[in-house]
Amino acid sequence: MKKRMLAMTLALCCIIGMCACKPESGSPSANPSQPVGTSKEPVSEVKYPSGNTLNLIIPVKAGGNMDVLGRAVADYLGDAMGVNVVVENKAGSGGVVAATQYLAEKPNTDTIIFMPANIFTVSPLYNDLEYTLDDYTPIAAYNSEANGVFALAGGPIQSFEDLKNWDASKTLLFGSGGRGVANYLMQAALYKDLGLQADTIPHDSAAEGLVNVIAGTTNVTFASLTLAEQYVKDGSLIPLFTYEKEEYTYADGTKVPPLKQLTGKDYDIPSLQFFAIRAGTDEAVVKYLYDKLQEVFANPDFQADYQSKGGNLANLTGLAATPSADVATMIANNVAIAKELYEKTAG
Repeated sequence: MKKRMLAMTLALCCIIGMCACKPESGSPSANPSQPVGTSKEPVSEVKYPSGNTLNLIIPVKAGGNMDVLGRAVADYLGDAMGVNVVVENKAGSGGVVAATQYLAEKPNTDTIIFMPANIFTVSPLYNDLEYTLDDYTPIAAYNSEANGVFALAGGPIQSFEDLKNWDASKTLLFGSGGRGVANYLMQAALYKDLGLQADTIPHDSAAEGLVNVIAGTTNVTFASLTLAEQYVKDGSLIPLFTYEKEEYTYADGTKVPPLKQLTGKDYDIPSLQFFAIRAGTDEAVVKYLYDKLQEVFANPDFQADYQSKGGNLANLTGLAATPSADVATMIANNVAIAKELYEKTAG
């Protein structure tokens, strides 16, 4: 009898204890690391990168415009992801060297790459390449530049008319990234149509190209309108035209006419720079990186910093079904334009 009473008493104590430990409906769990409802909700967090470091490849020399804009993102992306972002410059052939070396990376790599679209549109017209766009998954479009051609203030070329009437007995020396890049092809096709004898003086960056004009190494050069603004403002350079569809006006009132209005033809291969990762990377990782980049792009501090560096965010939304496909669609459109211009110079 005593044993039966003892057993009943112990059972009752257990029931009371269990009731006392059970959280009330809507109250926090007794284990703070296991919130109520966690087991019923899918975990969507992506563990990326695998460690505390994300590597970013920039395919140009340090100090160039593309490098400056790429590093602007790196500074904020690290904070958004809670990791260190380490930038590595791998210059060569306008981005071809970096793109080729990146093929050694595996899907889900902790290394992403900042890429110019022209290595998929123009470079294949001049070189046999080891890669195609299919080797990469575009993450997000980033920068799109408004470009133009500039000449030395006070020099022999002060307007587009002066360029058209260039002495046929002399070779026009123009600055570009060299054969195989868009800024070469966009100029070469124009000068061919104008009947000019022209040759390029390659430079490592558009900034170097502007300095070459001022130094007298070249007669004209291609650069983004924002990069050249300081030289236009101080009177060192004259903007001859822009490849944009509309007239461009600098803050000081200087107007830059659109080339299409001057010639009736379009020589523009729209610029685009984007972030990418190795093809085959998990969709969840690509989406995570895209979301973090959009978080950076929406940051007011980043926007102010980016604009001060002459950046212009690319807006490709709606070209295709996904951000990755948006980039691929624009590149496909640019391939057709590049081929048409290439045929002008080859013919």
